[in-house]
Amino acid sequence: MSEDHPPALTFDALVLDLRRMLIKTPQVYSNKSIPSLKRFTSTLAKIEETRCYDLLGKQFGFNPSELNGAIALARTTVEYDEQVVSCIQALRKDQPSLIIVAMSNISNPDFDAIHTRWGPAFWPLFGEVFPSSAVGMRKPTLGFYRHVLKVHWDRSPEDHLCG
Repeated sequence: MSEDHPPALTFDALVLDLRRMLIKTPQVYSNKSIPSLKRFTSTLAKIEETRCYDLLGKQFGFNPSELNGAIALARTTVEYDEQVVSCIQALRKDQPSLIIVAMSNISNPDFDAIHTRWGPAFWPLFGEVFPSSAVGMRKPTLGFYRHVLKVHWDRSPEDHLCG
């Protein structure tokens, strides 16, 4: 007696979140977390980075220069998850026509830092990368997802499977 298996899912594209899927954050930061407001304000290029540190320092009780130092340290120490990269490489090998794109809530200076740091061994994994600072929207804003999907796949919303 054979078991009935559901049909395998077929897909031609994969959208990954850089932060959730790929970035390993070192455990060298202070117990105070860096407020996400920093990313919100500088991502959308509303204010200069140093002004952002000053405002966050006042609002959350951080010394702006310590916050600047923590961000600078993060930019020079953050790594990508090599296991996830291996999985993406295996997907690419098994499905060469698969479109893989990445999106991330990230400021221009942070993106520039990891773009340079991770170099040509990492970025060719993706057909395109969508930093929120370049798009002008952030996750979980639905418009950000719509933008990414529309750039590559102009289909009806029912054709998209999101997870």
